Amino acid sequence: MAAGRFRYYWDTAPLIAWLTDEHRPKAELAGIAAVIERVDRGQAVLMTSVLWRAEVIDLDLSPTVRHRLDAAFDSQNIVELAIDSRVMDLTGEIRAHQKKSTKKAALKNLRVPDAIHLASAILYEADEFHTFDGSRPGRNAGGLLSLNGNVAGHRLKICVPTADQYILDLTSPDAEDDETRST
Repeated sequence: MAAGRFRYYWDTAPLIAWLTDEHRPKAELAGIAAVIERVDRGQAVLMTSVLWRAEVIDLDLSPTVRHRLDAAFDSQNIVELAIDSRVMDLTGEIRAHQKKSTKKAALKNLRVPDAIHLASAILYEADEFHTFDGSRPGRNAGGLLSLNGNVAGHRLKICVPTADQYILDLTSPDAEDDETRST
């Protein structure tokens, strides 16, 4: 990875949302697009764990999406990180720390895949860890986003991908209907 470039880490959810054109809130889609634009320009590196391959096994992905997944990792700016003993040691440390945490909103039952993603981001010095885990009000309030800033004593910014500017969609759902009625 090139030194000096911003390092984003995506857990599996933003990766799949990007590659499958998943229906998500507009702000999240704009954030994904902004990250990919920076990565495509060579201004940033996008990292994720090889774990994503096991996490998408249950998804019914079309051959086109499977090809997009494989092609995405041909880029030097999108990096698939291996899981090694360092990652697994830190994964165990993170899970043990969370179980012992006395914080009221602590994520006590941190799943192994989530802990692997967090450990990978920490070890490979991600500037930001992007996830949707905990982003929906009323759903999974103790998600990964609740760990922002401190993961078992390690500094890690955890957030939803964001854009500096949002793409303004000026078309209304009724605009097309109005146009066809007037002709």
